[in-house]
Amino acid sequence: MSVSRRRTSNLSGPHVLIAINRAHILPSELWVYYYGIGGNLAELDIEAFLYNLTDVPTMDCLLLNHALFELLADQPNTR
Repeated sequence: MSVSRRRTSNLSGPHVLIAINRAHILPSELWVYYYGIGGNLAELDIEAFLYNLTDVPTMDCLLLNHALFELLADQPNTR
């Protein structure tokens, strides 16, 4: 029996880029947070992912997802 490897997150680079742009977060800020929580991809790799030029491994996608939610949670509520 083989185990299929599915992406466990539907997070895509362009969706992340839209979210950080709307929240006025720089891609470098996302990378710093991602790297600080255990990510090991280079900043250039993350930018390539944001512009849909490359895929990232599932674990890194999950870490980016976590970093994004943490950064968004730190944003002031502007309602």
